[in-house]
Amino acid sequence: MEKHEEKSKENSPINADHSPYSLEPQNGSYVGSHSAYEHYLFAQKSGYMLPNNQQLKSPMFDTQGMYEMQSPATMSDPSMSPSPPPPPRIYKPCVVCSDKSSGYHYGVSSCEGCKGFFRRSVQKNMQYTCHKDKNCVINKVTRNRCQYCRLQKCFATGMSKEGMEERGELIHR
Repeated sequence: MEKHEEKSKENSPINADHSPYSLEPQNGSYVGSHSAYEHYLFAQKSGYMLPNNQQLKSPMFDTQGMYEMQSPATMSDPSMSPSPPPPPRIYKPCVVCSDKSSGYHYGVSSCEGCKGFFRRSVQKNMQYTCHKDKNCVINKVTRNRCQYCRLQKCFATGMSKEGMEERGELIHR
């Protein structure tokens, strides 16, 4: 009976002779579910660090016990809670088609679609024609129907080639 207990003790993942953080394999595999390095990676990914910028120590080598983990915000002042992230920037709608603006491009608040359309049209020096009476409605839904009226509205609302020249984007082909 003692031999069976001794044999099962050897095969047990928790063996009193070895630390669960042992760096030596037992029976061809490493013991313990998490290595000290895995704990370090988790702490690093989670935004937690040790107090006073101390190095993470393996429990195998640490005879004084584990360090208490603290977040960066509570290291300097434990009573402070982390501040909320700044609110996202809100731009006026695109002045050409009224779609959601992504910022100020070529001098006006515009969406990515109108920004790209204007840039390509100016770079390639495109000449469009209107198939109606040159006053087509340009909005999010209809902006791709008449390129002539869309480009005219880009210029009318203040989009400017000058910004392209400054950045070297104006290339005539």
